[in-house]
Amino acid sequence: MSNETKIYYWTALIIVLGMIFFALFGNPFSSQDAGMYQITSTQAQHIGASANMQWQNAMAWARENTSKDAIFVHWWDYGYFVQTLGERAAVTDGGHSGGGQADHYIGRYVLTTPNPKTALSFMKTWNVTHLLIDPTEMGKYGAFSKIGSNDSWDRFSAGIFGGASDEKQTQETANGIAKVYQLGGCVDGDISYTDNNSKIFLPGISISKTQQMQCNSYIIGVIINFRTTNGQTSIEQPTGVYVYNNKQYRIPLKNVYINGQMVSFEKGIDSVVYLIPRVDETNGKIDETGAMIYLSPRTLNSLMGRLYILDDYYNEYPTLKGARFEDDPAVAYFKQFTGGMMNEFIWYQGIRAPLKIWEVGYPEGTPVYEEFRDPNFTFGGMDKLF
Repeated sequence: MSNETKIYYWTALIIVLGMIFFALFGNPFSSQDAGMYQITSTQAQHIGASANMQWQNAMAWARENTSKDAIFVHWWDYGYFVQTLGERAAVTDGGHSGGGQADHYIGRYVLTTPNPKTALSFMKTWNVTHLLIDPTEMGKYGAFSKIGSNDSWDRFSAGIFGGASDEKQTQETANGIAKVYQLGGCVDGDISYTDNNSKIFLPGISISKTQQMQCNSYIIGVIINFRTTNGQTSIEQPTGVYVYNNKQYRIPLKNVYINGQMVSFEKGIDSVVYLIPRVDETNGKIDETGAMIYLSPRTLNSLMGRLYILDDYYNEYPTLKGARFEDDPAVAYFKQFTGGMMNEFIWYQGIRAPLKIWEVGYPEGTPVYEEFRDPNFTFGGMDKLF
C-alpha cells in the first residue's frame, strides 16, 4: 500500500472516530445552542472521505512549503485533512477541537464577515498563518452563515450559486444577442426597489421557531444583452428575474464581473453577476460567457464573496497573499488542452472552483481578543468590539 493510500485511509478512520465520539458523548454546546449543534452534526454525517486530487496536491504543497509550526484556519470540515495530509495544525477540525465558539466565530467573523478587521483579529488571536477555503464551501454557505448569524439571522443565506445560459432562449437582437441564465436560489435578504414611481418589495428568508428556513422569494434567472458595435462587444445592464407569490418581477442588477474587471451601473440591486466560461459536455466547445456565479448583496459583502470569489477586487485584504490556488482537475485539464482559457471558475457539469490558500499577514495594530477563545460565548457577542 502506498504512503498516499495509507494517509487516505487513516484520514477516513479519524473522521469516523470523531463522529463516533460525538455520538457517544453528546452535545458539546449548551441547550440554547442546540440549533447550531444540530446543523454541525448534520453536516458531519455527510462529509465523507473527500480528500480528492485538489486536496492531495494542496496538502503536498503545504507539507513542502509552509513552516512546521504553521496554523491553518478554515471551516471545521477540513481540519483532519490539514492535520494528516498537510501535517499542519488547524484551529478546528471534525472533533471541533477549537471549541464550539470557533465554529460560530469562523462562520461570523471570518467567512461571512463584511469587515476585514474581524477576520484579521480572529486569526491573529489564534496565531493563524494560513487561511484556506475549499470549493464546496460555496454550497455550504447556508450552514456556516446560519451558524455565524446573530439572533436575528443577519448573515443567513441559502448559498453562493450559479447557472448556465439556456441556449434555447438565446435570441439575436439588432445589435447582438440576449442570453437568459437559469438560476434557482432564495432571496436571502429583503429587497426593496423603486423605479419610475413603482415600488417592489421581495421578502428575504425567514426562520421558523424550530429554526427551519422558509424561502419566501426566489431569483430564477438573469437576462443580459451583449451588444456588438464595430466588432467590439459590450455588456448591457443585466436584469434579475424574481418570483414572489407566484408573480414575476424584473429588477436591474448593478454589477457584472468578467475577466477580472467590474462593470457597474448607476441603478439596481447591489449584487454581482460573475460571468464564467461554460464548457459544452458533448463537444468541448467553450462559451466564454456561457455561465455565471450570482452574488447577492449579502454574499457579495462577505469575505467568501470578496476574497474567494472576486479575488479581493476591492483590495480589502492586502496583507493576505495568495500562496496556493489549486484548480479543480477539470479546470486544469481545459487550461492545458484548450489554450487561452485562464479562468479559475468554469461551468462544466456545474461550477468547478479552486481550493485557495492565503498566507496571512497582519497590519500593524491588529488587536488580539482572548474572547475569541472563550467557550462561554453569545451569538454575535463580539460585534461590540468592532
